[in-house]
Formats: sequence, structure tokens, C-alpha cells
Amino acid sequence: MYGYVVPLVLPPEIRKAIKHMTNGTAPVPDRIKPKRLKNLPTPVVRTPAGHLSRYLSECKVLIPWKTSKTVLSYKNRDPDDISNCRPICLPSVIHKFFTRTILNRLGRILDEGQSCERAGFSTIDHIHTLTRLVEVSKEYKMPLFLTFMDLKKASDSVETEAVFEVLGN
Repeated sequence: MYGYVVPLVLPPEIRKAIKHMTNGTAPVPDRIKPKRLKNLPTPVVRTPAGHLSRYLSECKVLIPWKTSKTVLSYKNRDPDDISNCRPICLPSVIHKFFTRTILNRLGRILDEGQSCERAGFSTIDHIHTLTRLVEVSKEYKMPLFLTFMDLKKASDSVETEAVFEVLGN
């Protein structure tokens, strides 16, 4: 459809993604338990590998992957106070291992030279790089558009509506 050339997803990639799934997680909404996937025979693992290869090459996102069950998780305080809870998204188990497979591929692509992948480096290194970009764009009178969001513990400290309002403007 789109003609993107994406390397085939191999069964070992699927196995690795399934292996990293936690057994005790809620099997919502597809009711599949991760521990049942961990013992699949190789011929069975070829099927999701083939499907994911096709979905990636077609840039296709299945409807079940766009939906999830959201539950409220309470912190260690009064459960009757809505400010003491945060929403937790529970996607399907199939969605989890497909996205884990993609994440593993991205992890191989990320250069260890990037600050986020090196011990002793932090966002300040990225901020310095951005500062240089701004300086160079001014020097050469070139337009530059930047967005930076550090959303560490976002569910606890960021007013999501305010962020979206600012981004919309």
C-alpha cells in the first residue's frame, strides 16, 4: 500500500518481546495471559511475526490497538479523594508484545552517543545542543521551530489540559 521497506519481523524478536512481559499483569481487554504466550511453539510464533511485518510495511494500526481499558489507580492516600488517583491504561496483551517488538528495534537504532543512553549525561546536554541550534539559526537567519517537554512523573505534576492548550497555540 505505502511501499515502505521494513525488515521482516522474525520469530526470535517476537519471543524476546513476549519473554519481557510480566506474568502477573491484568489480561485486559483480550483476556490473554502473558505466561500462556511464553510457551508457544515456533510455528505458532511465525504467525504474529508475519502479521507484524505486514502491519509495519503497510503502516497499519489495528482498531484493538487504538483502544484500551482505563482504570483508576489510587495512591497511598484517601481513595475517596479523586486527586489521589491516576488513570492507568490497560492495552491488550497482543498490543503489548507488538509494541515491545517495535521498541526493541528502536533500541538497536538509538545511538549510544545520545545523552539519554549514556551514564552521567542528562537533559542538560540536549539543552546545550538546542541552544547551539538557536544560535546558528539566528546567525544564518534561518527559521527554527522547537518543542521540548520534560514530563518526568507527568501524571503527578503536569496539568495535561494546559500542555495541550499551549501546544494547540
